[in-house]
Parts: sequence; structure tokens; C-alpha cells
Amino acid sequence: MGISYLLLPVNDEMQNYADQSGVVLPDVTPEGRFPTADELLAVANSFPDHQVARVNHKEGIELTIESYAHVPMVPIPPFKQTSAPASRLNISVRSFGPHGAENVSFHGDADFMVEVIFRLAQRCGGLVFFATDDGLPWFVLPSEKAPIGVGAWTIFDNNL
Repeated sequence: MGISYLLLPVNDEMQNYADQSGVVLPDVTPEGRFPTADELLAVANSFPDHQVARVNHKEGIELTIESYAHVPMVPIPPFKQTSAPASRLNISVRSFGPHGAENVSFHGDADFMVEVIFRLAQRCGGLVFFATDDGLPWFVLPSEKAPIGVGAWTIFDNNL
């Protein structure tokens, strides 16, 4: 179990949402757009130390980006030794419209997700993500070094 995040492009509605949520954005905030399937795949494949599994659906795709590096975990009976990927992220796109992906969601390593979104923002302009459990917006702008929200995104190091 964990937190799922939704992704949207920055537009006037999202900038108003930022104002209502207490998020202070730069005076010039670039609008964004949804990524295309090719852009999502290019970004997913841009991590040399990760593998990408892809499942095609008629109108969408499912991607899992998983680190080759594994970390040991506490043994869980009946298993004596277990390990887990150092990072794992699932990306679900339910449909693609004329302007790219729609209904994009993420589940998994939050810092890795932020790095994926930063790489997408370099191609698509401003993007905003928010957790489905709290709805607080986090803005990822191509010119910024960290997500912009009500507070600081404390774990993100942008060194992937």
C-alpha cells in the first residue's frame, strides 16, 4: 500500500488552485501539456541503471521503472533472504488524446517520481502533481531545481 499521485499540466485552472492552496509560484509560470507516449517512454528509458517493463493497453500504457540495484530486507518467513529494488515506480496512463496522455498516475518511490516529472517538464513545460489522499499541489517547472508547494519537498535531491 502507498500513496498514488496524479499528474496534470500547468494551466490557468492549476495556477488558481495554487493560489487557493497557498502555493507561491514565480511571476512567469510556464504552461504545460500532457506528455505523449513517446515522451513517456523516452524519459522512462533515460535512466541507465533501471529497467523498464511496459504493458500495452488499447488506449493507454502501464510502465514500471525499477532499479537494477537491490537492497536487503528483513527476512520474511518462509523466505530466508529477501531484497527489493532500490527504487520502483509504476506509471499508468489510461488514455491518450489528441494532445498527449490523459489520466496519468504514479505509484511508488516519490523522489524517483519527481525526477521523472522533472525530465518530462523539460519536454512538456510546467506540470503539477498531487497525492490522491491530500490533493496538495506540487508544481514542477523546467527552470526550477525542486518542486514548488506549500512547504519544501525535503527528500528530493535531483541527482538521479
